[in-house]
Amino acid sequence: MTRTVQVAVTGDGRAGLAAGYHLCRPGIESVILDARAAPGAGRRRRCPAGS
Repeated sequence: MTRTVQVAVTGDGRAGLAAGYHLCRPGIESVILDARAAPGAGRRRRCPAGS
């Protein structure tokens, strides 16, 4: 299956997730690409709970 989007964001860290959120608000179709399977997985591994 092929899907066309306007923007591809590379990385699902803080900046990547924020970019995806702010692109979505005005209706810009985007996809967030990362090597890990779960969104934000790197943040959960590196930062203690509550940070």
